[in-house]
Amino acid sequence: MAINETYLSILGALLDRRGEELVGSNWTRTMCLSYPDLLAPAGAISRLFGEDILAGLEVRKDSDQVKKYHGLPDSFGPVYETESLFEGLRIKPDFIDVKKLRGPEKIVDLNERLPSEYHGQYDLVIDTGTMEHCFNVGNAFRSMCELSKLGGHIISLSPMTMINHGFWNFSPTAYFDGFLQNGFEVNFLQGMFQSETGIKAIDFSSGPTERTMAPSEVTLICIAKKIKEQEFKWPVQSKYRDLLSSGT
Repeated sequence: MAINETYLSILGALLDRRGEELVGSNWTRTMCLSYPDLLAPAGAISRLFGEDILAGLEVRKDSDQVKKYHGLPDSFGPVYETESLFEGLRIKPDFIDVKKLRGPEKIVDLNERLPSEYHGQYDLVIDTGTMEHCFNVGNAFRSMCELSKLGGHIISLSPMTMINHGFWNFSPTAYFDGFLQNGFEVNFLQGMFQSETGIKAIDFSSGPTERTMAPSEVTLICIAKKIKEQEFKWPVQSKYRDLLSSGT
């Protein structure tokens, strides 16, 4: 799992908006679904957050191995430690995974029910591409919602048209229906892909349930905010809700 430049820019914008809303502590208690490698180059980090933040970052001891694992060239530069960036951004993180791969992870299997002590504890939930690797993907989505406190945000990235990247690809309606029917509002929903001229976006926020064509290797990024406390329920796809509720 990784935080790339695009994800980082969206995270930065959300933190700016949350900073305007926060009262009291300005630390953002955050849960990460796995430990995300920070795959944003130094120039991007400086542009997004300033030279002071960049200067405070720790270079990972396994920087070369991380670049090799993710297929990055040597010219990418150093890979920085995610936790040092979070500290600079006043993010207080926890990490969960099925194994301690980086060290600080708490052992939680998202295929299983989320332990109750994690419910409603987090201002921000970060998913940089974990849910598609959980076979019990509906339960993973439920757990992501359960982690969030009232007023908290979720930023989730998932594959839309990436064959065999994980078990699953996601349609925009999964986020739209899953969040709206469980006490959240959807603030941002776009598909993003690399073109010959750079990153391009497909905006699904106005009509995420309509059938559409998309190129290969598209990822979805969604931001949702919890606006109501309620017990999680399995969503019904929008196009069938009226039919099912009518009893016909």
